[in-house]
Amino acid sequence: MRENEEEEDRNYELLMRLMHAIKQERLSPPLLPFEREAFEEVRLLVEDQRGKLKDFLRYEDENETRLSTKNFKYMIYNAEIEKVDYLLKTYLKTRLKKVRHLPCRYKLIASISSRTNRRPRSCSPSRS
Repeated sequence: MRENEEEEDRNYELLMRLMHAIKQERLSPPLLPFEREAFEEVRLLVEDQRGKLKDFLRYEDENETRLSTKNFKYMIYNAEIEKVDYLLKTYLKTRLKKVRHLPCRYKLIASISSRTNRRPRSCSPSRS
């Protein structure tokens, strides 16, 4: 029982880290470092829960429980999975939106970090 509580606490902590990363990404003008660990762990949790949900449906079908009970449980579990999946997508969309709206800035940063002193062509001022 204690292991289950520790796992729930860890999962909760991962979700809170992801939600914090989303808030910080939205509020910060520059692109922040990618929260790879939290993102990947939560993504794996979602995949695992989807697998368990499929197993649940299979088990319920084999035991022929009442259809309404099975559908209700499925809807509850599926709604929770979709909420967490939405957080993952929101995080990625927020980061992509920044990259899309400020491409010159990120190209310049990439060129500086790769130790080239040239400005990317798309960022150079146009001369008419």
